[in-house]
Amino acid sequence: MGCPLADVLTDNIHDALEEVPEVKNIEVKLVWYPAWTTDKMSRYARIALGIR
Repeated sequence: MGCPLADVLTDNIHDALEEVPEVKNIEVKLVWYPAWTTDKMSRYARIALGIR
């Protein structure tokens, strides 16, 4: 189980956090349980992406 973009996600998060001077240590952990679904999206995110 996994995500084909897991490396891209962790790299992008790490790179963004490196830009924050107050952040000294960065450890990004992806979790697979509970599984993410669109049910976890906010109403506004659903509207922005055209998801019902």
